[in-house]
This record gives sequence, structure tokens and C-alpha cells, in this order.
Amino acid sequence: MRSYSILFLDDNELSHDFIGALIDIEGLPILPTFETFPLKVFEELQNLPERDFPQAIISDINMPKMNGFEFFEKLIKTFPERETSTGLFIMSTGIQVEEYTQIMQTPHIDAYIPKPLNKESFFEYVFPVLKDLIPVERM
Repeated sequence: MRSYSILFLDDNELSHDFIGALIDIEGLPILPTFETFPLKVFEELQNLPERDFPQAIISDINMPKMNGFEFFEKLIKTFPERETSTGLFIMSTGIQVEEYTQIMQTPHIDAYIPKPLNKESFFEYVFPVLKDLIPVERM
């Protein structure tokens, strides 16, 4: 079975643990990479061959030094060729109306995943967007 590469960018290690456990428990064909620092992600992505670039990137909004919006803006500027072939998602802690409006108006953001994370919201918000990427029965 093929594994699909998804990058999870979040400064909260508990989010990494939750998503990793969910992937394991559900037996999803996802090979996750967990990162805490957005600037480190760019160094790593620049050295990856195209075939190893993640098929999807899920990022938190509120992170130190670079927020999720800044991360995606830099990602698109740095890797314009990936703009249409990588699904982009964003999550937030306690969303504010202004953030939600900004998410809905930001190009390249395919979905919003509310926090706190739970199994139901993961499947409700992430799987519909990934349905063409990952063939899983429940989608």
C-alpha cells in the first residue's frame, strides 16, 4: 500500500502526538512528518527532490516567529511550481472572526481545521479535502 506524505507544522507537540496516534490507530496510509519551526521547514523542503515533496501541508496559524499565513505565503513564493499540486490546510487555536475571514480570503488554503483537535473534526475537515489524494473507505 502506498503511503502519502503529509507535513504537519505546529508548535504544540501535543498536536503532533494526537495526529500521529490517530494515523496509527486508524491505519491511515499517511507518512507524517512533524515540524515545530516554520523556518526549518523551508531549509528541509529546498533540499528535497520533487518526488519527496509532501502531498499536503497542514499548518497551525499561531506560531512564534512566523505565523501560518506568513508560512503559506513564503511557501508559494519559494515553490511556485508546487502551488497546484500540494494541498494546503490551516488549523487554529480558538479562532477569531478576523482570522476566519482571512482564512476564507487566502488563496491556496483548502480547508480550516478547528482546534482543539479531535478525531471527528479531523475526519470531517481533513478527509473531504484529501479524498482525491488518499483512497480510504470512510471518505
